[in-house]
Amino acid sequence: FLSLLNPKMIIFYVSFFIQFIDPAYPSAGVPFFILGAILEACSMIYLSLLIFGAVAVTNMVKHNKKLSKLSNSCIGAVFLMFGAKLALTA
Repeated sequence: FLSLLNPKMIIFYVSFFIQFIDPAYPSAGVPFFILGAILEACSMIYLSLLIFGAVAVTNMVKHNKKLSKLSNSCIGAVFLMFGAKLALTA
């Protein structure tokens, strides 16, 4: 619902979907609504998969000490590499 009221998304709908609308169609609002509903449904499914996947990964990391240590070590190594790159380029 929030993305439907986002001004950037409204501009995207109008500028991108116009190429898929038949100019001879009697009411232009119906195809815009259908395309917007399809896009919002795909977005909702994608974001739901991300949320449920993140919950599953979080539960796995929470209950497995080795996995928790490994993930913390990997994230720490990435931050150390970012710091080294920043120190060497500045």
